[in-house]
Amino acid sequence: MHPSARLASVILLSISLPGLAQAQSIQAQITQAPRVSKVQCLLAERTDLETFSLLINAGLSEAAQDQAAFRYAECQAAGLSRTLAGKPQLAARIVTLRQLYRELAALDGTLAHSMDAGQDASSYTMAIHASNRSVVGVEPTLRTLAALASARAAQTGARSGQSVAASKKVFLERVAALKLWKPGPELAASPTFDARDVQRQIADYERAGLALMAALGNRADASTAAGYRPLASSELIDEVLTSGRE
Repeated sequence: MHPSARLASVILLSISLPGLAQAQSIQAQITQAPRVSKVQCLLAERTDLETFSLLINAGLSEAAQDQAAFRYAECQAAGLSRTLAGKPQLAARIVTLRQLYRELAALDGTLAHSMDAGQDASSYTMAIHASNRSVVGVEPTLRTLAALASARAAQTGARSGQSVAASKKVFLERVAALKLWKPGPELAASPTFDARDVQRQIADYERAGLALMAALGNRADASTAAGYRPLASSELIDEVLTSGRE
């Protein structure tokens, strides 16, 4: 195992069990879809998600759309694995990074949900569905990272180093803002709000991000910069933090 991947695994395993279990339970709900067929994967590798969902006659319910997104992402992942069949070390690195990106996305959704508990039920329910479907967004990042590494195009440079530093800074500032976040009076009084659970999830979210950084490393190259870029944005959490300042 690559040293950075080993360190990432140690950090990930340190995530508190309640928070990790909650994140994993959400993903478990969508991984129970029927096995993806080769025909479906051929479609997924040649179409966008919306077209794919139509072609496989995915149901219109939110849960069905979640499952369609998971199938689509799994097909994209399988396609990338085939592309990297002759590069076992890079393929293994991509598998590790995929797990970490998905864990971070799941924690993003559950944390945003918990911070918004007691508010409009539809809004935080949709946050969970958005988190479920975020698995699709992971694959373009991994394809880009793999392509740059495979083509030896990941040359070091000042701009790449600046991009890595900027993404890391945004993530750490988000974590700092989360640690300072306080619920409003109405939310704090809600029976569905659990302040201690939110704090545990914030710690889990931080550890997951650090695990991803450890796996990516700190090289100032284009591939690493591409891998760090998702850390610079968190639509669900950032929305909750922004709404709290309004």
